[in-house]
Amino acid sequence: MAQKILQEGIDLKGYFIYGFPQETECDFQQTFELARKISNISQTTEGNFRTSVFQFRPYHGTKLYNDIVSEKGIVHECEFNDIISKFKGRNQFNFDFGNYSEVSDEILNQYIIKTQEIGEGNA
Repeated sequence: MAQKILQEGIDLKGYFIYGFPQETECDFQQTFELARKISNISQTTEGNFRTSVFQFRPYHGTKLYNDIVSEKGIVHECEFNDIISKFKGRNQFNFDFGNYSEVSDEILNQYIIKTQEIGEGNA
C-alpha cells in the first residue's frame, strides 16, 4: 500500500514507537527494516517518505499503563532525553518515561535515532 501511495506522488509519514513492554531487539530491527524498506521505495517514486519516531510512553488510564503499574509498582517519572534530541524541532517529543522493553537504554536510543535519520535523509 505504501508503494502505491508514493507512486501517486503522495507524501507519506510513518510514525514509529520503540520500547513497548517485552519488546526485543529483534522487534526493534523489524520496525527499523520496515521504515528503511518504505524509504527505499520512496527513492524511486514521486512521493516522499518521512519518519517520526518516539519512545513508548504509558498513558495514564490505559490498560497498558495499569499493567505496568501492577507489574512494576510505578511508572517512571518523565525526564527529558538529551540523547535522542539531536533533531531540530523535536524537543517536545524527546521524553523518557522509562524503558519497558527487553533491551538496554543505549540500544533503544540507537534505534530511535537511526529510524529518525531515515526521515531526515541520513540513512
